[in-house]
Parts: sequence; structure tokens; C-alpha cells
Amino acid sequence: MDAKINPDPHVKGFSPHPKGRVTAIVDELPDMAGAIRALNQAGFSDGQVSVFAGKEGLARLDLHGEAHGFLARVMRSVESMTMEDRTHSQEIEEGLRNGKFFVTVLTDGSDEQKTAVERVLKANHAHSLRFFGAWTVEHL
Repeated sequence: MDAKINPDPHVKGFSPHPKGRVTAIVDELPDMAGAIRALNQAGFSDGQVSVFAGKEGLARLDLHGEAHGFLARVMRSVESMTMEDRTHSQEIEEGLRNGKFFVTVLTDGSDEQKTAVERVLKANHAHSLRFFGAWTVEHL
């Protein structure tokens, strides 16, 4: 597989949301492996594809900002004020606790790349797809 597994998305400092990335949940390992292969074939490198799995993946994502201090917890609290964001975070957390995968794919933000990633992920049974722009979140 050509993807980063459980990377630290906050290595350059706490990041409130995955700007420029398409994110999704994948339920089964064969679907995740197929998605990674197809993303690589579509030109997305291992540096652009990150997969989070299990307790380690959940810890790395730090969905509640607990491991990154007071300001991170405040940012996460503000984000969770919307029901949609809170529900999405819960879905990711429950998924990782139950053997599912959370994938993020870095794009250049163009419609062409977003559509390519969306097609690949949906063809491999991914769900809960979102694109995180600078100030927006799009459901795909």
C-alpha cells in the first residue's frame, strides 16, 4: 500500500481541520486497499494519502484536542458547536474504535482532483465523504 498509516496530522502544529483534503470512512480492509491502489493509479502519491486506523489512528487525529493543549481543546469545542461537526467526529471516532478506516487525500483544491478522489473512494464503498476548503466543508 502506498499511503501513510496513522501519520501525525499535527506535526507542524495543531490543525483544526484538514484543509484541501477529501476525507471519508471505509468499513472494510479490502475496500481500503483497493481505494489506495486506485488513488495511486490516479496519480495521488503516498504523501497525499493518509489512512487512520484503530486506537493509534484515533490518538493521532486527536478529535477533541486533548493532546494539544488548551487552545486546541477550545478550537475543537467551537467546531463541535454545530451538530453536523459533532456528529461527523462521533462517526469517525466510533468507526475507528470498531475496525473501520478514516482516509484523507490531499488535493490541490481543484474540482478535477476532488471529483477524481470522490469517484475512487465511492467505487471502493467509502462513505461520509467531505472536502475541506479554506472556509467551507462540502459533502461529496
